[in-house]
Amino acid sequence: MKKTGFCCLLIFAFSTPNVSGLEIGASWEFNQDGDSEGWDVDRSLADLTVADGLLTTSITGYQASFAGPKELDISAGEYGFILIRMRVTDGLWGKLSWKTDSGLSESVTFAIVGDTLFHEYEIPVFSKVKWVDTITEFTKLQIQAPIGSEIKIDYIRVVSLGQRFEVAFFKPLRTVFKPNESIPLIASIKNSGSHSGTVTATLVLPDQFTLISGDPSVVSNEMNVGDVDSLYWIIQSAVVGDYRFGFKLTWSDTCHFESSFEKPVVDQYWEMDQIVLSTWGGPERTEEGYAEYRNAHFNKILSVAPTAVAVEYAESQGFECMVSLYNVLGASPYLRGFDDQPAYEMTEEMLEKADPIIEEFRDNPAVTGYYICDEPCVNAFDNLAKVVAYLKKKDPHRLAFINLYPCYGKQEHFGEYTYEEYVERFLDIVKPELLCYDHYHFKIDQDGREYFYNLELARKYARRYDIPFYNIVQGQSIPSLNGRTPTSGEYRFLNFSTCACGGKGILYYSWSRMKADPAFDTVIYPTVQKLNQEIQALNRVLFGLRSEAVYHTPPVPPGCEMLPANTLVQSVSNNAEITIGFFTDADEQEYIMLMNRDCSDRAETTVHLNRSIEKLEYFDCDTEEWSDVVFQNTTEGVAFDCSLPPGGGLLYHINASTAVLDNQESTAPIQFTLEQNYPNPFNPMTTIHYSLAQATSVKLTVYDITGRKVDILVNEKQRSGDYNVVWDAQRIPSGLYIFQLQAGSGVQSRKMVVLK
Repeated sequence: MKKTGFCCLLIFAFSTPNVSGLEIGASWEFNQDGDSEGWDVDRSLADLTVADGLLTTSITGYQASFAGPKELDISAGEYGFILIRMRVTDGLWGKLSWKTDSGLSESVTFAIVGDTLFHEYEIPVFSKVKWVDTITEFTKLQIQAPIGSEIKIDYIRVVSLGQRFEVAFFKPLRTVFKPNESIPLIASIKNSGSHSGTVTATLVLPDQFTLISGDPSVVSNEMNVGDVDSLYWIIQSAVVGDYRFGFKLTWSDTCHFESSFEKPVVDQYWEMDQIVLSTWGGPERTEEGYAEYRNAHFNKILSVAPTAVAVEYAESQGFECMVSLYNVLGASPYLRGFDDQPAYEMTEEMLEKADPIIEEFRDNPAVTGYYICDEPCVNAFDNLAKVVAYLKKKDPHRLAFINLYPCYGKQEHFGEYTYEEYVERFLDIVKPELLCYDHYHFKIDQDGREYFYNLELARKYARRYDIPFYNIVQGQSIPSLNGRTPTSGEYRFLNFSTCACGGKGILYYSWSRMKADPAFDTVIYPTVQKLNQEIQALNRVLFGLRSEAVYHTPPVPPGCEMLPANTLVQSVSNNAEITIGFFTDADEQEYIMLMNRDCSDRAETTVHLNRSIEKLEYFDCDTEEWSDVVFQNTTEGVAFDCSLPPGGGLLYHINASTAVLDNQESTAPIQFTLEQNYPNPFNPMTTIHYSLAQATSVKLTVYDITGRKVDILVNEKQRSGDYNVVWDAQRIPSGLYIFQLQAGSGVQSRKMVVLK
């Protein structure tokens, strides 16, 4: 064993973290042939040798492990990382155990990359409760790998990494950059060193971009070891072109970490024009088959074969469609991948196989996109990213359609990630223009519990990345999934739950299976036909609305939010199981959709709003007109009666009374100050202080990290003076938020963190 003093290690490399000083407390370098430096066989290892700077052995059985060196004298408080550089063929994980001079025993487990290359494993031990006092012995180093796997260790070191910071991620929350539109950027920084400190974070933008919100350079507060912080900006550009966006951390004259990404601003991209009503698989290519499909009021055909005959027939029957590139681009081995295995690599030559199809249909108005694949594993995302980027370049006005697994998919599909991380990685890596997933809820024995969780998750990420989402719902019995045929109320439930959560597409799985179901003529077809007609009627209003929030009355579905006390809808009577979707239009007019989660019984309830209004109307899907609603205005708000069929919903438009400001108000700049909220971070309440030098109109708004409005705290004309506003974030999830004060023609904003 060798002990050294301070050793300065300075690295200047793109996207590589630096350390301000690497101090080695103990090291085993295996530089002397035949000397294992105290690392001996504990069990299931054979032929242990030391030669050419490597400790080499092989695994012969279960729980293969080394016995570590004893009589150590390592101060745990000074050295918080273990560095091991080794190669383990087919390795899975390792586990290092130690003892202290106070008799404590502890261990840390780390993942191993099981290939034929050497990897350095940086193992943080400072966070372990029993990495304390003096480390006197490494009792064991266990390696989990198959029998016969070879282990080669280059070195084992106990080190202090000094100050070091790195970027966990730096990314946009948009999949397409459009001219003159707000583009949120977010970065997460972490103190991954051994000492606390401050770091300067700098955003590097192209000259063609304007910073709308956020500071271009920020010095952090003191960050302790392991601390994570988030930074947020909103940028904008009017200039089309290819750009590089950079982010840099600096914590000494010579140490820094850089990260960047490239992204074009484009003025050509796919756009939706209506709520999509379709099925997985389409009608038979006969006049009767298409007439039946058309009479059911579907408005799209998901995909057809990439042939002129198939497209021309769909067009002759009045339908738009997508053409399938699934088999053209290699099908499952490339586009879906395999469980726990890499997908086959997508090459440029394979992508070019789509060129003849793109050229044939580029100018055909009946073709709205390209069907790529269904339910890809996470290991296929890199290939899908190549496909999507290629199609955006070749035919930017058409959609590249990919459908994701539901939340009850197998872990092998998601790899090492959770389902939510699977969805987020899909958006970050593939950069689609649509989020689509399937979820089949109705079972023979007991219905699923995660339907609304999946729906809310899709809504959350569609809002965050400003893209629409589709919900592929259960169209019939699915014996392989223990699924039963939905009732009329359950079909209505699937449609109106999707609409209440802001979905822009409802697709049934699947048309051929629906037709084969014994209940097709008596239940399925007439019910779907009526529902499609209602959603088509709603389309002209609902399509243009933006989903702002979704809440539920008890019993609240798992993973969803209960209706809070401080929102527009204060309560509903009769213990009705209601889902409430909140919407706004381009003019900030307010809408709510009330949806009955009970698929068996009608909901008769009285709805209470927490403020007075001037007018209330609901959209009548039969007449396709707005109809007035009788309501009572009281000092406490508004009450009105609502009747919802099983699984059904109603869309309401609210005309609220609005104070009219003095038209003679000066347009000169207003002197005002906006201070940092206190406390910050907070849970659940914080105070925002601001002051006005003169009377003016004031609007204080809270936004989330996607730039979406969360709450309006003040919206009125105020006199000069000091103001304190308390914000209660009881129902708001943890995260970074922006509060913005608009006083007259001036605007100021600051960040705050809800930490629960």
